[in-house]
Amino acid sequence: ILQKPLAPNIVLMLDDSGSMGSNYMPDGVSGIDTTVNGIYYNNNTYYQPPKYADGSDYANATFPVAYVNGFDTSSSKENIQKYKKGWDYFKKSGSTVGGKNSGNCGYDNKYNCVFRYDDPSTNVENYVGESCAGFDPSTCHLATDPLTFTTSSGTTVTTTYGQNVANWFSYYQTRILMAKTGLTLAFSGLDKTFRFGFASINGRNTADIPSPQYPFSTSTNPSNELAEVQPFGDGKSTDQKTKFWTWITNITPDNVTPLRGALQAVGEYYQTAQPWQTSSSDTTEYACRPSYTILTTDGFWNGSDPSVENADGKNGPKITTPSAYQYLKTAPYQDGYSNTLADVAMYYWENDLRTSVANEVPTTPNDPAFWQHMTTFTMGLGWDPTALIRTKSGDATLTVPQIFDWARTGTPPSGSTLTSTSNIWPEPKSGDINNIADLAHAAVNGHGDFF
Repeated sequence: ILQKPLAPNIVLMLDDSGSMGSNYMPDGVSGIDTTVNGIYYNNNTYYQPPKYADGSDYANATFPVAYVNGFDTSSSKENIQKYKKGWDYFKKSGSTVGGKNSGNCGYDNKYNCVFRYDDPSTNVENYVGESCAGFDPSTCHLATDPLTFTTSSGTTVTTTYGQNVANWFSYYQTRILMAKTGLTLAFSGLDKTFRFGFASINGRNTADIPSPQYPFSTSTNPSNELAEVQPFGDGKSTDQKTKFWTWITNITPDNVTPLRGALQAVGEYYQTAQPWQTSSSDTTEYACRPSYTILTTDGFWNGSDPSVENADGKNGPKITTPSAYQYLKTAPYQDGYSNTLADVAMYYWENDLRTSVANEVPTTPNDPAFWQHMTTFTMGLGWDPTALIRTKSGDATLTVPQIFDWARTGTPPSGSTLTSTSNIWPEPKSGDINNIADLAHAAVNGHGDFF
């Protein structure tokens, strides 16, 4: 008889820092070139509306006048063909085009304004408007013109240029909008039996954190709250899924980025009995429940040190039952720095978080830990750490997937001069670009993955 595996614990820790309100990514860029600004409209991308908790779709946004925040219908509406935030989203025709039309703008209402974007295939500026008067028809598309995409599942989707632009504007045009939309789509199909908890690094919406709550503090919020893991549900009642949707769709970003303290708070939470218990009415602790954390961020950590020392740069504690295991400092895990995000991930992976419970967590090829521990997945919005790691390691061809393969097999990349004593990681510091490499390093140490 086949038995379904025990439902795991999953805690989402969301970056709700002020930079998440930006309409550019990464930091320090701007404009409409999507090869530079990863947030701006990309005509090769299908912008799907988010999902409600019950699985139904949010309404398509309207072109040209759409909500600035599609999750809040009390927010302002703007004409996309005339919108500006840091730079012009629009282009005015080079000459007057005569009578009025619904896309007009400028002096005496005789110029035509349209939405503009760079075609990523040709790097040529293109336009979308209700009218293309005054623009080259080879690069200007009517809002009603059809636009077809093939999704990752192989499904063909047909929309219009205007519809795709409008959905991007209302649901994707800032980092926090993109994160909200992406998370509603990603978690819409999560198994309803999975035990799910959530919090944000700054606690910008603790009012919508449901009970039971785990209180924690970081350098920015001494009264933060984590929604303790509960069965996710199907989003059709007052279950954890519905409460998560309420929380995330109402959150507003502000403040700085105490990622290390926030990840440590989840590790401390996993040291309590509640996430391992059978249910709210049965406090029996399951010895074989996997526990995961997903940490999302757009930027560089700062805040107070977590006091886990150089967890990956020294040998770990000895696990003795039911078999012997000890982390021995080695590449690609080790570095020479203390209290990094990677150290936090390693500390709560290598330590037995529930010493009173038998060690029966199922192992995987990627995660050999059989004791109660935290497996860490990290998501970095907009930054690729590859160049930072290559510069430090001295290997001009080293990739993040190769580092994960090395961690999982114990064998350095073929053809490299790297060894088990190498330190491939650049030194992270508060607010430093190297912290993006530290985000990938945390996923390596946490035996999860980096996205």
